[in-house]
Amino acid sequence: MTGISRRDILTTLAVGAAGMSAFGRERQALAAEAMIADAAPALTGTVVLPDSPDYDEARQLWDRLFVSYPYAIVFCESDSDVVNAVAWSRRNGVKLRARGGRHALEGWSSIDGGVVIDISHLKQISIDLDAGTATVGTGLTQGELVAGLGDSGHTVPTGSEASVGIAGVTLGGGIGYLSRSLGLTCDNLLAVDIVVPEGRRGARLIHADSENHADLLWACRGGGGGNFGIATAYTFRIQPIGPIAYFKVTWDWKDPAGAFNAWQEWGPRVDRKLGSTFVFLPKASNVIEAEGIFQGSADALKTLLQPLLAVGSPTVKIESNSWPQLFKDANAGPRQFYNWRFTSSWIYQPLPSAALEAIDHFMTTAPAPACNYWCLNWGGATRDEPPGGTAFFHRAPLHYAEPGAGWNDPAQTGPVAVWLAKFRQAMRPFVSGAYVNVPDAAFDNWGVAYYGSKNFARLRQVKRTYDPSNVFSFPQSIPVG
Repeated sequence: MTGISRRDILTTLAVGAAGMSAFGRERQALAAEAMIADAAPALTGTVVLPDSPDYDEARQLWDRLFVSYPYAIVFCESDSDVVNAVAWSRRNGVKLRARGGRHALEGWSSIDGGVVIDISHLKQISIDLDAGTATVGTGLTQGELVAGLGDSGHTVPTGSEASVGIAGVTLGGGIGYLSRSLGLTCDNLLAVDIVVPEGRRGARLIHADSENHADLLWACRGGGGGNFGIATAYTFRIQPIGPIAYFKVTWDWKDPAGAFNAWQEWGPRVDRKLGSTFVFLPKASNVIEAEGIFQGSADALKTLLQPLLAVGSPTVKIESNSWPQLFKDANAGPRQFYNWRFTSSWIYQPLPSAALEAIDHFMTTAPAPACNYWCLNWGGATRDEPPGGTAFFHRAPLHYAEPGAGWNDPAQTGPVAVWLAKFRQAMRPFVSGAYVNVPDAAFDNWGVAYYGSKNFARLRQVKRTYDPSNVFSFPQSIPVG
């Protein structure tokens, strides 16, 4: 995962941010005020303009590497606010972007000179235990969803970072420790309320489920966020979840290949109730780690871990708790790094020694403390599509893999970009595809990499049906043609 290099992208973003003068901000504010004045009755919600004291906070994304200056940011408080914002943007010829948890990893949830439609205030939760479902606002974060369902003893499988919004997670797939036991987030999606373009200048809210707009529901199950419309609510199948045993196995950096080989043999074949990651940290940290969760007892977990514990002399931590509490504990503490870069891939065959030598080299030469190579075991319920299918393609891998880096010092930005590009290139012979929720602007064949050729072709058909004017457009959005 050729094209524009990451270094070029980073340089362009830096120049764009530096070039936004105070005069330019003032002109932008005046232009936005004029447009809003022309269509005031149709634009609702909380509207933040460039001259607002809240503007800099409102435009800020989670990854500080990306800087943009929208004309306006609309915080929607209702479905109608979303409809109005989409219709207003179309009527005024202003480009728009949808934003949820602000974690879009290429910065594509914002746009210079456009309207950012933010749905983070839509946080309602309605649980129907008899039906085994929950209908939730698309503005919830993963942490809020796990906590909100916790008292009922149920959950929806998500990723593991609390501040990430469920909007993009769900639409792109949603992978994490519970994937092997409960499926992907999108596998548990039963229905979606979504605002789509209507006619030449309008917008409407539609409900997609297995009986209505089933092709759009299919596309929303892993077809990527911001492609067809703006979701305002999801109905999920919820699943009971009991006590969880958590583990962390840590080895000194003596035989990383030996530890990883044990993990990559064990991970996709172990009990499907066990989700696990393996992470290579920079050699300077002197450790490599495997950690994860098991839906069962600590004693049963310790038995399952024996193939890992037999390698070297690792330290082992095992504890039991409820899933909401473990999730909360894992996300406690202050944020350490504000700039991040990632790339993604899928491992379909065991990594050979040449791949492990490459990982060892790049971990040894890592330019920042938070550089890592992170893997998630696959298999189990990830192989099982729900009725109606999904646009999510990568069901058959052994593992998911993600090189990444976090840093704060601006001087590290260039070295990290070069390091990650070279790392990605070195691993290409051993991995396949990519995960749309961890996009990479440097991909040249991103549609097939994310979705596979057959699913990509079908997604383009859905795009032509629901967004023929390409209102929802960004560098790697599903094309109309």
